[in-house]
Amino acid sequence: MTDNADVPSIPKRKSIRLVDLDYTQPNSYFVTICTHNRACLFGRIVNDVMYPNEFGNIACYIWEKIPSHFPNTVLDEWVVMPNHVHGIVSIVDSDSSSQATHAPPLRQDIDLTANSTTTPISPVGARHASPEPVRERSGKFAGTRSRSISAVVGSYKSAVSRKIGEIHRISDGTIWQRTYHDHVIRNQAALDRIRRYIKENPARWAKDPENPDRSL
Repeated sequence: MTDNADVPSIPKRKSIRLVDLDYTQPNSYFVTICTHNRACLFGRIVNDVMYPNEFGNIACYIWEKIPSHFPNTVLDEWVVMPNHVHGIVSIVDSDSSSQATHAPPLRQDIDLTANSTTTPISPVGARHASPEPVRERSGKFAGTRSRSISAVVGSYKSAVSRKIGEIHRISDGTIWQRTYHDHVIRNQAALDRIRRYIKENPARWAKDPENPDRSL
């Protein structure tokens, strides 16, 4: 990939947001969630292909379940990498009457055990949807209201952590970096470039800044 103009660089432990953007309104977001200390917990890349391990299967499965628990979301291109997750999530509807309620947590209804022989789940996927026009509004950042992208990401991270903890008897293990990064996708051209960036992520792993063994 040669044109990265619309693919944002991923900052270290910092989430950049627009203070005047309502994060519960219809928008598409490029989201990156990294593991704690960039540990490669979810599998490995072999010959430009991501092979998820047990933890990676959990991360994949619960990501695919996001729309089941947040009906106002649509998943687009996504990939689970050894130590991070890239995904495009669209907020497609926002009902102000429901914003006062708490978002239900993602359930971990997946039957994986320490001795599981479950066929690995594909770490890549897409449900394409064109982005809605960005709607910028004055006011405070939407925080973790029930239909915001923050609520979606927070619920996802918690669900993955809980399921891994249940299987491996981890009472207080740290799976994720505390923050995450999101980028508002403003037009179709940017969406297409970010989709390609995500698809090509496993093939670029050798030089990926998130790869602790990357070649310089």
